[in-house]
Amino acid sequence: MRLIGYASGNFGKNLVWSTADITLLFILTDLVGLPVRSAALLMTIAVAGDLIFDMLAGAISAQVKAYSAGYRWLITFGAIPCGIAFMLLYAVPWWGEHRFWTIASIVLVFRVAFAVVDVPHYAMIASVTSDSRARGRTAGYRSFFSCISSLIIATFVVPLAEKSARLGDAAPLAAFGACAGLIFCVAMATSAMAGSLVSTSRRSSRKAIPLRLSIPKLAPLFLVMLAIAVVMSFAVPMFSRTAIYYATYVLDRPAFAGQILAAITIGQFGGVVVWTSLVRYFDKTRLLIASHASTLAALCIFAASAPNQIAMLVSSALMGVALLGVYMLPWGILPDVVDFCELREGFRQETTFFALFLVVHKASGAASSGLIGWVLATTGYVPGAQQPHLVVNAIVFLAFGIPVVGALCAIATLLPLNIGHRRHAAAIRKIAFKNAIS
Repeated sequence: MRLIGYASGNFGKNLVWSTADITLLFILTDLVGLPVRSAALLMTIAVAGDLIFDMLAGAISAQVKAYSAGYRWLITFGAIPCGIAFMLLYAVPWWGEHRFWTIASIVLVFRVAFAVVDVPHYAMIASVTSDSRARGRTAGYRSFFSCISSLIIATFVVPLAEKSARLGDAAPLAAFGACAGLIFCVAMATSAMAGSLVSTSRRSSRKAIPLRLSIPKLAPLFLVMLAIAVVMSFAVPMFSRTAIYYATYVLDRPAFAGQILAAITIGQFGGVVVWTSLVRYFDKTRLLIASHASTLAALCIFAASAPNQIAMLVSSALMGVALLGVYMLPWGILPDVVDFCELREGFRQETTFFALFLVVHKASGAASSGLIGWVLATTGYVPGAQQPHLVVNAIVFLAFGIPVVGALCAIATLLPLNIGHRRHAAAIRKIAFKNAIS
């Protein structure tokens, strides 16, 4: 129950982060009226900001971990400015704000505050449990809560954004932003309290060293995880990020975007059961390879199914099952990598690794959104108009080409990796022996 309480924080985090990830660019271009190039520039600024924000958040988290009682208060109080910034961001169309730097300032405040919450919340999983299988299950619990919020986004928020842009009425969007910001604050406080009550092992409870902003060498195993972060955040989610554009301008069915995302989310609930069950019996790296291969197959089926709506929704649900493994399993593998690197280097750097991983994870996601904006602007996209063939082809390439290439790269990277439950258990025993004699 404590693991589930800790995992519940992902409901709040995913509600605000994925909402912004999927709808913000569309809202800025089609509702606020920002030029596409300006919106793309804003996403580029967000990319650059994330490179700094997560490292600073990691440094703060490391100091809290080393010299204080834990991450609880940092997560709880950091959620407040983040929630307020999210409320303001989705109220921008309602109050009629069009100035670029005003909107950019709110976006940056949101991302800074979110980093202060996100880094310690993710790092907490390394001390919640030291068992490789339990970490995999905890990642599954977190994915379950993320799926709940994703279902809300797909069935309510995406249609709301499309309807607001079509009718020019932004008041419901502002009301949603206020409710979501409040829910985020409550969810993070609950998660922080539950996670801080978990009894940690002697190994994980000893003082952690502060984050080092300059690291002389990174373990090859962690470099592999950074490559996986790029695929997980930049390439594979490109289909979901372009779903609104694909449904509106390729299929000519604007309302179908919400149905596609809802089908993916429903499939992800099944994916929670599938991948969480399999993690008890199979190594997480092999399951991650299987999830990327399944995503490739589902994308091909979806593309071949068009324009049959029923077939497309079925393939979307299958894609959701596969994507859940892509998003879930790296977070169960990363704490194990922390342990392997501790055994090799002789000291523990969980905040360093989680901060760097999140830098790559978030920056890749923002770069993905920025790429969509730049590609659309370059090919001549005009909001609400009949698009030329060049724009349509660009949308299709973004939705399918980039995820396929990314999944193939991830599979090639993971194949030579040999870290599993048994090897991790042996590493834990060696670390415990070293601690006992030191």
